[in-house]
Amino acid sequence: MLKPIEVINLQHRYGRKVIYEELSFSLAPGKIYGLLGKNGVGKTTLIKILMGFLRPSAGRCRRWHKSACGSRSICRFLPTA
Repeated sequence: MLKPIEVINLQHRYGRKVIYEELSFSLAPGKIYGLLGKNGVGKTTLIKILMGFLRPSAGRCRRWHKSACGSRSICRFLPTA
């Protein structure tokens, strides 16, 4: 089955601060998901990686079986004020 989003062993750091280490998950089509967490835990960072605005330190992320890393062609980001 084609997965809309798939994250495999994602790692990301800001300097020495580890944001993700070996994060893996996939989403099933037709389901609704939420992304919850405290301030500063990496929710926006994950969205930016999935949209192609940030490159992870390691690992892979794919949208519909195509690489999401560095692929901004179908996504736009509007920062919050």
